[in-house]
Amino acid sequence: SRNKNVTVVADGVATGSTVQAALWSISQERPNKLTVAFPVGAKDSLLRLCDTADEIICLKCPPHLGGVGQFYFQFGQVSDEEVLNILKEMKNEHPKS
Repeated sequence: SRNKNVTVVADGVATGSTVQAALWSISQERPNKLTVAFPVGAKDSLLRLCDTADEIICLKCPPHLGGVGQFYFQFGQVSDEEVLNILKEMKNEHPKS
């Protein structure tokens, strides 16, 4: 990821510790730009992420975030098999030229 633009996408940020660990790890590779994007996040956590990410995209920042799952209609676990199938479909829809 050296000299590349990297975007980390999360389902949401409550404490921010998992995303912060990912950003710290990626920043060691010295990306050109490090962006983190998620639909909902706690304000305190967003402020802490500012020191590591070059850009933060967050659609909703409620005053009291009880849990990320409350902002989804469905928030179940996704199996490894489901993820692999989605990635295969995406690859088939957007093959490299």
